[in-house]
Formats: sequence, C-alpha cells, structure tokens
Amino acid sequence: MGAASLQNLKRLGIINIRYDQKVKPDSVYDKYSNDDLIIKGFEFEKRNPDCKCKLVYGLIELTDFGYQFCEICCQ
Repeated sequence: MGAASLQNLKRLGIINIRYDQKVKPDSVYDKYSNDDLIIKGFEFEKRNPDCKCKLVYGLIELTDFGYQFCEICCQ
C-alpha cells in the first residue's frame, strides 16, 4: 500500500500512523528496509548530497472507527 493510500485512510479517521512507537523486535522491519525502493532512495542520496533520506520506524493502528468500518465493510 502506498503512502498516498495510507494518508487517505488516516484522513478518513480509519487509521493512526504513529512514529512515537514501533513494533518489536526491529527485525520485523527488515523486509521493508531491504525493499528495492528504499535501497534506490539511499543510492540516490549518495549521488545527490543535497538529498537526505531517512528511514523512520513506526506503526499503523486502526482507530475505533476503523474497527467499526472493518466490521461492516470487510466481512
């Protein structure tokens, strides 16, 4: 799911995107930090010193409204 899709779900109040907490253990994030798009981003940063890439861990959680939405729409 892309960033625009996640931001839309957040805007609708279905999810919260949190950077103040993260999933444990850190190895949960390995499949994302080894993703081709992430690797290309850091390679781009090496070639372009004005560009700064940063990988930030966090989590996505359903809101109460999100749980209700899933109950009704995702059966």
